[in-house]
Amino acid sequence: MASAMTLAIADDVPALVELAQRLCGNRADAEDLVQDTIERALRARYNERGTKKGWLATILRNRFRDRCREVRLEPMPLASIDHAPTPESEELPTWKRVRDEDLAAALAELDAGFREVYELHARGLSYAAIAAELGISINTVGTRLLRARAKLKQLLRAA
Repeated sequence: MASAMTLAIADDVPALVELAQRLCGNRADAEDLVQDTIERALRARYNERGTKKGWLATILRNRFRDRCREVRLEPMPLASIDHAPTPESEELPTWKRVRDEDLAAALAELDAGFREVYELHARGLSYAAIAAELGISINTVGTRLLRARAKLKQLLRAA
């Protein structure tokens, strides 16, 4: 009986390997998972309800989930930590290093239409309110704001 089951499972191994590779992402882990699946299938009894391939795929997926849980729950051994992590650089991001004078100078270099839209948006006005106040379309507001930000970014990087 076991030899007939072994032969029957052997037909499904390529499909199991393909599924395992999609789950694991690498061949070695996939082969280990398929081996574990076959071992479990041989110890269990297939009850002829549903397809054998589906039954094997269920065993494989459940073993994959079990392995993921085991990896997540295993603490990292202290011996594997060879050095303490180096602290991140505490340099300020570029936008935090911009001085008010630099921003004012960059805003002064913007075209009047872009500067107006940018300043109104900076005061908290919505695109619709800016469009109504300036008598332009909402799409134009969005375009001018996008271009104003790009130009400001360029000018402030150079400063």
